[in-house]
Amino acid sequence: MRFFIFVLCFCIVSIQSKGQQTVFGNLYDHIEETIDEMPGSSGNQYSNLTPSQEEDWRDLFQLIAEEEFAAVAAMAGDLEYRLLRFIDNAGAMNREFFVLEKTTGGGHYWGTYVFRPDACRRLVIQCPHPRVDSNTGKQGIYVYQNSDAYAYFLSGTHRCNHLSPTACSGSTSVCGSNATYRRSDVAHNTLAGFHLATEVLYDHFEDLRFIQLHGFGQQSGDPFVIMSNGSRNTPNMDLAANIRDGLLTADPALTFKIGHLDLAWNRLLAFTNTQGRYINQSTDACTSNATTGNGRFLHIEQEYSRLRANEQQWAKMLTAVESAIGCHTVAIQESASIDPVFWFSQTDRALHFDLPGGGPAYRFVFFNFLGQVLKQQEISAQSTIFLPDSGPGFFSVWDGGRWVTGGKIF
Repeated sequence: MRFFIFVLCFCIVSIQSKGQQTVFGNLYDHIEETIDEMPGSSGNQYSNLTPSQEEDWRDLFQLIAEEEFAAVAAMAGDLEYRLLRFIDNAGAMNREFFVLEKTTGGGHYWGTYVFRPDACRRLVIQCPHPRVDSNTGKQGIYVYQNSDAYAYFLSGTHRCNHLSPTACSGSTSVCGSNATYRRSDVAHNTLAGFHLATEVLYDHFEDLRFIQLHGFGQQSGDPFVIMSNGSRNTPNMDLAANIRDGLLTADPALTFKIGHLDLAWNRLLAFTNTQGRYINQSTDACTSNATTGNGRFLHIEQEYSRLRANEQQWAKMLTAVESAIGCHTVAIQESASIDPVFWFSQTDRALHFDLPGGGPAYRFVFFNFLGQVLKQQEISAQSTIFLPDSGPGFFSVWDGGRWVTGGKIF
Protein backbone atom coordinates (compact mmCIF):
# COMPACT_ATOMS: atom_id res chain seq x y z
CA MET A 1 0.00 0.00 0.00
CA ARG A 2 1.25 3.51 -0.81
CA PHE A 3 0.95 6.20 1.86
CA PHE A 4 0.70 9.96 1.31
CA ILE A 5 0.78 12.75 3.86
CA PHE A 6 -1.35 15.87 3.64
CA VAL A 7 -0.67 18.63 6.16
CA LEU A 8 -3.63 19.71 8.26
CA CYS A 9 -4.59 20.62 11.81
CA PHE A 10 -6.50 17.92 13.67
CA CYS A 11 -7.30 18.34 17.35
CA ILE A 12 -9.21 15.57 19.07
CA VAL A 13 -7.07 14.19 21.89
CA SER A 14 -8.13 15.03 25.43
CA ILE A 15 -5.46 17.41 26.65
CA GLN A 16 -6.38 20.20 29.03
CA SER A 17 -5.11 23.73 28.52
CA LYS A 18 -4.87 26.09 31.46
CA GLY A 19 -8.21 27.83 32.07
CA GLN A 20 -9.97 25.75 29.45
CA GLN A 21 -12.79 23.34 30.23
CA THR A 22 -13.32 20.16 28.24
CA VAL A 23 -16.95 19.09 27.78
CA PHE A 24 -18.34 15.91 26.25
CA GLY A 25 -21.87 15.94 24.85
CA ASN A 26 -24.15 16.75 21.94
CA LEU A 27 -23.22 20.08 20.39
CA TYR A 28 -26.59 20.50 18.69
CA ASP A 29 -28.36 20.07 22.05
CA HIS A 30 -25.99 22.56 23.66
CA ILE A 31 -26.75 25.23 21.05
CA GLU A 32 -30.49 24.47 21.13
CA GLU A 33 -30.47 25.08 24.89
CA THR A 34 -28.56 28.33 24.36
CA ILE A 35 -31.21 29.53 21.90
CA ASP A 36 -34.07 28.51 24.17
CA GLU A 37 -32.56 30.42 27.11
CA MET A 38 -31.72 33.52 25.06
CA PRO A 39 -33.21 36.81 26.39
CA GLY A 40 -36.37 37.79 24.54
CA SER A 41 -37.79 40.91 22.92
CA SER A 42 -37.55 43.09 26.03
CA GLY A 43 -35.37 43.50 29.10
CA ASN A 44 -32.42 45.51 27.75
CA GLN A 45 -29.93 42.71 28.60
CA TYR A 46 -27.98 43.38 25.44
CA SER A 47 -25.20 45.98 25.55
CA ASN A 48 -22.66 47.28 23.06
CA LEU A 49 -18.98 46.79 23.76
CA THR A 50 -17.09 49.69 25.31
CA PRO A 51 -13.94 50.87 23.46
CA SER A 52 -11.68 48.89 25.83
CA GLN A 53 -13.89 45.80 25.55
CA GLU A 54 -13.87 46.12 21.77
CA GLU A 55 -10.07 46.06 21.73
CA ASP A 56 -9.99 42.95 23.91
CA TRP A 57 -12.75 41.30 21.85
CA ARG A 58 -10.81 41.87 18.64
CA ASP A 59 -7.68 40.46 20.26
CA LEU A 60 -9.65 37.41 21.41
CA PHE A 61 -10.87 36.61 17.89
CA GLN A 62 -7.44 37.25 16.44
CA LEU A 63 -6.11 34.58 18.79
CA ILE A 64 -8.91 32.26 17.67
CA ALA A 65 -7.97 32.85 14.03
CA GLU A 66 -4.36 31.98 14.93
CA GLU A 67 -5.51 28.87 16.85
CA GLU A 68 -3.99 30.09 20.11
CA PHE A 69 -6.75 28.50 22.16
CA ALA A 70 -4.83 28.34 25.43
CA ALA A 71 -4.45 32.13 25.28
CA VAL A 72 -8.13 32.52 24.36
CA ALA A 73 -9.16 30.48 27.39
CA ALA A 74 -6.96 32.55 29.70
CA MET A 75 -8.23 35.87 28.32
CA ALA A 76 -11.95 35.17 27.90
CA GLY A 77 -12.82 35.35 31.60
CA ASP A 78 -12.03 39.07 31.76
CA LEU A 79 -14.91 39.57 29.30
CA GLU A 80 -17.25 37.26 31.24
CA TYR A 81 -16.80 34.62 28.54
CA ARG A 82 -15.34 31.13 28.58
CA LEU A 83 -13.83 28.79 26.02
CA LEU A 84 -15.08 25.21 26.00
CA ARG A 85 -13.20 22.45 24.28
CA PHE A 86 -16.35 20.60 23.23
CA ILE A 87 -16.04 16.96 22.24
CA ASP A 88 -19.22 16.07 20.37
CA ASN A 89 -19.68 12.37 21.05
CA ALA A 90 -23.28 12.14 19.80
CA GLY A 91 -22.34 10.52 16.50
CA ALA A 92 -20.26 7.56 15.44
CA MET A 93 -17.05 9.59 15.70
CA ASN A 94 -15.97 12.06 18.38
CA ARG A 95 -15.37 15.50 16.90
CA GLU A 96 -13.67 18.43 18.59
CA PHE A 97 -15.02 21.98 18.56
CA PHE A 98 -14.15 25.16 20.44
CA VAL A 99 -17.15 27.06 21.84
CA LEU A 100 -16.81 30.66 22.99
CA GLU A 101 -19.82 31.54 25.12
CA LYS A 102 -20.74 33.81 28.00
CA THR A 103 -20.10 32.53 31.50
CA THR A 104 -23.00 31.39 33.64
CA GLY A 105 -24.22 34.56 35.29
CA GLY A 106 -22.16 36.74 32.95
CA GLY A 107 -23.83 39.96 31.93
CA HIS A 108 -22.57 40.29 28.36
CA TYR A 109 -24.91 38.86 25.74
CA TRP A 110 -22.60 39.22 22.77
CA GLY A 111 -23.36 35.86 21.22
CA THR A 112 -22.04 32.30 21.02
CA TYR A 113 -19.30 31.27 18.61
CA VAL A 114 -18.25 27.76 17.58
CA PHE A 115 -15.04 26.88 15.73
CA ARG A 116 -13.56 23.78 14.12
CA PRO A 117 -10.06 24.76 12.92
CA ASP A 118 -9.57 21.61 10.83
CA ALA A 119 -12.95 21.88 9.08
CA CYS A 120 -12.91 21.15 5.37
CA ARG A 121 -15.18 24.04 4.31
CA ARG A 122 -13.90 27.59 4.62
CA LEU A 123 -17.28 28.91 5.68
CA VAL A 124 -18.93 30.78 8.55
CA ILE A 125 -22.62 30.09 9.15
CA GLN A 126 -24.20 33.12 10.83
CA CYS A 127 -27.57 33.26 12.62
CA PRO A 128 -28.25 36.82 13.83
CA HIS A 129 -32.03 36.49 14.43
CA PRO A 130 -32.73 33.02 15.88
CA ARG A 131 -35.62 34.17 18.08
CA VAL A 132 -37.47 36.10 15.34
CA ASP A 133 -36.61 34.10 12.24
CA SER A 134 -37.92 30.82 13.65
CA ASN A 135 -35.57 27.83 13.61
CA THR A 136 -32.75 29.61 11.79
CA GLY A 137 -30.39 29.14 14.74
CA LYS A 138 -31.13 25.43 14.91
CA GLN A 139 -30.99 25.11 11.15
CA GLY A 140 -27.65 26.91 11.26
CA ILE A 141 -25.98 24.55 13.74
CA TYR A 142 -27.38 21.57 11.80
CA VAL A 143 -25.89 22.83 8.53
CA TYR A 144 -22.67 23.86 10.25
CA GLN A 145 -21.99 20.48 11.82
CA ASN A 146 -23.00 18.36 8.87
CA SER A 147 -21.18 20.41 6.25
CA ASP A 148 -17.97 20.51 8.32
CA ALA A 149 -17.74 24.31 8.16
CA TYR A 150 -15.19 26.44 9.98
CA ALA A 151 -17.37 28.58 12.27
CA TYR A 152 -20.90 29.17 13.53
CA PHE A 153 -22.06 32.55 14.87
CA LEU A 154 -25.19 32.94 17.02
CA SER A 155 -26.50 36.24 18.41
CA GLY A 156 -26.88 36.66 22.15
CA THR A 157 -30.43 38.03 22.42
CA HIS A 158 -33.65 38.64 20.51
CA ARG A 159 -33.06 41.37 17.93
CA CYS A 160 -35.58 43.65 19.69
CA ASN A 161 -34.16 43.10 23.20
CA HIS A 162 -32.81 46.62 23.74
CA LEU A 163 -34.99 49.73 23.31
CA SER A 164 -32.16 52.01 22.17
CA PRO A 165 -31.49 52.36 18.45
CA THR A 166 -28.26 51.51 16.68
CA ALA A 167 -26.31 54.35 15.12
CA CYS A 168 -26.34 52.56 11.77
CA SER A 169 -28.61 53.38 8.85
CA GLY A 170 -31.77 51.52 7.94
CA SER A 171 -35.09 50.72 9.56
CA THR A 172 -37.51 47.86 10.20
CA SER A 173 -41.02 47.28 11.51
CA VAL A 174 -40.17 43.89 13.07
CA CYS A 175 -40.15 45.39 16.61
CA GLY A 176 -43.42 47.30 16.12
CA SER A 177 -43.85 50.46 14.09
CA ASN A 178 -41.21 51.21 11.47
CA ALA A 179 -38.14 52.55 13.24
CA THR A 180 -34.35 52.51 13.27
CA TYR A 181 -32.80 49.12 13.96
CA ARG A 182 -32.29 48.35 17.65
CA ARG A 183 -28.73 48.07 18.97
CA SER A 184 -29.53 44.43 19.88
CA ASP A 185 -30.05 43.74 16.16
CA VAL A 186 -26.52 42.49 15.53
CA ALA A 187 -26.91 42.34 11.75
CA HIS A 188 -27.23 46.14 11.77
CA ASN A 189 -24.80 47.28 14.44
CA THR A 190 -21.05 47.73 13.94
CA LEU A 191 -20.52 47.94 17.73
CA ALA A 192 -21.92 44.43 18.29
CA GLY A 193 -19.57 41.59 19.18
CA PHE A 194 -21.13 39.58 16.34
CA HIS A 195 -20.08 42.23 13.82
CA LEU A 196 -16.61 42.82 15.28
CA ALA A 197 -15.87 39.08 15.18
CA THR A 198 -16.88 39.06 11.51
CA GLU A 199 -14.44 41.87 10.79
CA VAL A 200 -11.53 40.06 12.45
CA LEU A 201 -12.10 36.77 10.63
CA TYR A 202 -12.74 38.43 7.28
CA ASP A 203 -9.52 40.42 7.58
CA HIS A 204 -7.49 37.39 8.67
CA PHE A 205 -8.62 34.79 6.14
CA GLU A 206 -8.62 35.49 2.42
CA ASP A 207 -10.68 32.43 1.52
CA LEU A 208 -13.39 32.53 4.21
CA ARG A 209 -17.03 33.00 3.12
CA PHE A 210 -20.02 34.01 5.22
CA ILE A 211 -23.60 32.79 4.85
CA GLN A 212 -26.36 34.35 6.97
CA LEU A 213 -29.56 32.38 7.47
CA HIS A 214 -32.75 34.42 7.85
CA GLY A 215 -36.48 33.80 7.62
CA PHE A 216 -39.47 35.79 6.36
CA GLY A 217 -43.22 35.60 6.23
CA GLN A 218 -44.17 34.88 2.65
CA GLN A 219 -46.53 37.41 1.09
CA SER A 220 -48.50 37.15 -2.12
CA GLY A 221 -46.08 37.20 -5.02
CA ASP A 222 -43.07 36.28 -2.91
CA PRO A 223 -40.78 33.38 -3.80
CA PHE A 224 -39.69 30.76 -1.30
CA VAL A 225 -36.13 32.11 -1.19
CA ILE A 226 -34.72 35.64 -1.44
CA MET A 227 -30.93 35.94 -1.68
CA SER A 228 -28.55 38.88 -1.72
CA ASN A 229 -24.79 39.28 -1.73
CA GLY A 230 -25.30 42.75 -0.27
CA SER A 231 -25.10 44.57 -3.60
CA ARG A 232 -26.48 44.65 -7.15
CA ASN A 233 -23.12 43.52 -8.48
CA THR A 234 -22.58 40.01 -9.89
CA PRO A 235 -19.28 38.70 -8.50
CA ASN A 236 -16.92 36.43 -10.39
CA MET A 237 -17.66 33.69 -7.84
CA ASP A 238 -21.46 33.81 -7.63
CA LEU A 239 -22.23 31.98 -4.40
CA ALA A 240 -25.92 32.90 -4.63
CA ALA A 241 -26.36 31.20 -7.99
CA ASN A 242 -24.52 28.11 -6.75
CA ILE A 243 -26.67 27.89 -3.61
CA ARG A 244 -29.80 28.31 -5.75
CA ASP A 245 -28.73 25.44 -7.98
CA GLY A 246 -28.06 23.25 -4.96
CA LEU A 247 -31.45 24.05 -3.42
CA LEU A 248 -33.18 23.22 -6.69
CA THR A 249 -31.45 19.85 -6.66
CA ALA A 250 -32.95 19.22 -3.22
CA ASP A 251 -36.37 20.72 -4.00
CA PRO A 252 -37.16 21.53 -7.66
CA ALA A 253 -40.40 23.32 -6.65
CA LEU A 254 -38.56 26.15 -4.88
CA THR A 255 -38.76 29.65 -6.37
CA PHE A 256 -36.19 32.42 -6.01
CA LYS A 257 -35.37 36.10 -6.22
CA ILE A 258 -31.69 37.08 -6.24
CA GLY A 259 -30.83 40.75 -5.78
CA HIS A 260 -28.10 41.03 -8.39
CA LEU A 261 -29.95 38.92 -10.98
CA ASP A 262 -33.54 40.15 -10.48
CA LEU A 263 -32.89 43.87 -10.64
CA ALA A 264 -36.55 44.87 -10.31
CA TRP A 265 -36.80 43.07 -6.95
CA ASN A 266 -36.29 45.31 -3.89
CA ARG A 267 -37.60 43.43 -0.85
CA LEU A 268 -35.33 41.91 1.85
CA LEU A 269 -32.06 42.43 0.02
CA ALA A 270 -29.77 43.09 3.02
CA PHE A 271 -28.21 46.29 1.69
CA THR A 272 -28.20 47.69 5.25
CA ASN A 273 -26.68 44.52 6.77
CA THR A 274 -23.45 45.72 8.38
CA GLN A 275 -21.60 42.42 7.98
CA GLY A 276 -22.44 42.41 4.27
CA ARG A 277 -21.36 46.03 3.95
CA TYR A 278 -18.03 45.37 5.64
CA ILE A 279 -17.27 42.17 3.70
CA ASN A 280 -18.12 43.98 0.46
CA GLN A 281 -15.74 46.77 1.50
CA SER A 282 -18.21 49.59 1.99
CA THR A 283 -16.61 52.93 2.83
CA ASP A 284 -18.55 52.88 6.13
CA ALA A 285 -20.25 49.64 7.16
CA CYS A 286 -22.52 51.50 9.57
CA THR A 287 -23.94 54.07 7.16
CA SER A 288 -23.04 53.28 3.54
CA ASN A 289 -24.35 50.53 1.26
CA ALA A 290 -21.75 48.53 -0.64
CA THR A 291 -21.46 49.25 -4.34
CA THR A 292 -19.86 45.95 -5.32
CA GLY A 293 -20.17 42.35 -4.16
CA ASN A 294 -17.06 40.21 -3.84
CA GLY A 295 -18.86 36.87 -3.48
CA ARG A 296 -17.80 36.22 0.12
CA PHE A 297 -21.12 37.21 1.76
CA LEU A 298 -24.57 35.76 1.19
CA HIS A 299 -27.81 36.72 2.94
CA ILE A 300 -30.55 34.09 2.57
CA GLU A 301 -34.20 34.77 3.44
CA GLN A 302 -36.27 31.57 3.68
CA GLU A 303 -39.97 30.79 3.83
CA TYR A 304 -40.78 28.63 6.86
CA SER A 305 -42.60 25.50 5.67
CA ARG A 306 -40.27 24.56 2.78
CA LEU A 307 -36.93 25.36 4.39
CA ARG A 308 -37.05 26.09 8.14
CA ALA A 309 -39.74 23.86 9.65
CA ASN A 310 -37.67 20.84 10.70
CA GLU A 311 -34.56 18.78 10.04
CA GLN A 312 -36.02 17.35 6.83
CA GLN A 313 -36.27 20.90 5.45
CA TRP A 314 -32.88 21.97 6.85
CA ALA A 315 -31.27 19.16 4.86
CA LYS A 316 -32.06 21.12 1.68
CA MET A 317 -29.76 23.95 2.76
CA LEU A 318 -27.13 21.41 3.73
CA THR A 319 -27.30 19.92 0.23
CA ALA A 320 -26.94 23.39 -1.28
CA VAL A 321 -23.94 24.32 0.88
CA GLU A 322 -22.16 21.06 0.18
CA SER A 323 -22.64 21.43 -3.57
CA ALA A 324 -21.75 25.14 -3.69
CA ILE A 325 -18.64 25.14 -1.50
CA GLY A 326 -15.96 22.54 -1.98
CA CYS A 327 -14.52 20.50 0.87
CA HIS A 328 -10.74 20.57 1.28
CA THR A 329 -8.17 20.09 3.99
CA VAL A 330 -6.82 23.15 5.79
CA ALA A 331 -3.11 23.75 6.01
CA ILE A 332 -1.70 24.29 9.49
CA GLN A 333 -1.09 27.93 10.30
CA GLU A 334 2.39 28.25 11.73
CA SER A 335 3.58 31.01 14.01
CA ALA A 336 6.78 32.87 13.19
CA SER A 337 8.57 31.07 16.02
CA ILE A 338 7.60 27.54 15.02
CA ASP A 339 8.62 25.98 11.71
CA PRO A 340 7.86 22.27 12.09
CA VAL A 341 9.49 19.80 9.73
CA PHE A 342 8.60 16.13 9.31
CA TRP A 343 8.81 13.43 6.67
CA PHE A 344 7.36 9.96 6.32
CA SER A 345 9.32 6.82 5.56
CA GLN A 346 7.06 4.33 3.82
CA THR A 347 9.49 1.40 4.12
CA ASP A 348 9.52 1.34 7.93
CA ARG A 349 6.26 3.28 8.44
CA ALA A 350 8.06 5.94 10.47
CA LEU A 351 7.61 9.68 10.92
CA HIS A 352 10.81 11.68 11.36
CA PHE A 353 10.57 15.06 13.08
CA ASP A 354 12.97 18.00 13.14
CA LEU A 355 11.15 20.44 15.43
CA PRO A 356 12.51 23.62 17.05
CA GLY A 357 14.66 22.81 20.08
CA GLY A 358 15.00 24.68 23.33
CA GLY A 359 11.24 25.04 23.80
CA PRO A 360 8.57 23.02 25.57
CA ALA A 361 8.25 19.26 25.28
CA TYR A 362 6.16 17.95 22.40
CA ARG A 363 3.43 15.33 22.52
CA PHE A 364 2.77 13.12 19.50
CA VAL A 365 -0.64 11.51 18.94
CA PHE A 366 -1.77 9.14 16.19
CA PHE A 367 -5.38 8.01 15.88
CA ASN A 368 -7.65 6.37 13.35
CA PHE A 369 -10.62 7.87 11.52
CA LEU A 370 -12.95 6.84 14.36
CA GLY A 371 -11.06 9.10 16.74
CA GLN A 372 -9.50 6.18 18.64
CA VAL A 373 -5.96 6.88 19.85
CA LEU A 374 -3.55 4.27 18.49
CA LYS A 375 -0.29 5.75 19.79
CA GLN A 376 0.82 8.74 21.83
CA GLN A 377 4.06 9.68 23.52
CA GLU A 378 6.29 12.60 24.47
CA ILE A 379 8.86 13.44 21.81
CA SER A 380 11.89 15.71 21.60
CA ALA A 381 12.86 18.15 18.89
CA GLN A 382 14.51 15.41 16.81
CA SER A 383 12.49 12.22 17.01
CA THR A 384 11.49 9.18 14.99
CA ILE A 385 8.06 7.69 15.59
CA PHE A 386 7.19 4.22 14.33
CA LEU A 387 3.48 4.05 13.59
CA PRO A 388 1.34 1.02 14.41
CA ASP A 389 0.55 -1.16 11.43
CA SER A 390 -3.13 -0.30 11.45
CA GLY A 391 -3.77 1.49 8.19
CA PRO A 392 -4.56 5.15 7.60
CA GLY A 393 -5.12 7.77 10.28
CA PHE A 394 -4.26 11.23 11.59
CA PHE A 395 -1.35 12.46 13.65
CA SER A 396 -0.85 15.72 15.58
CA VAL A 397 1.95 17.28 17.57
CA TRP A 398 1.15 19.46 20.58
CA ASP A 399 3.62 21.81 22.30
CA GLY A 400 1.62 22.30 25.49
CA GLY A 401 -0.12 25.45 24.28
CA ARG A 402 -1.22 24.69 20.73
CA TRP A 403 -1.09 22.13 17.95
CA VAL A 404 1.99 22.93 15.89
CA THR A 405 1.71 20.44 13.05
CA GLY A 406 -0.11 17.36 11.91
CA GLY A 407 -1.04 15.23 8.97
CA LYS A 408 -3.32 12.68 7.45
CA ILE A 409 -1.79 9.41 6.27
CA PHE A 410 -3.53 7.41 3.56
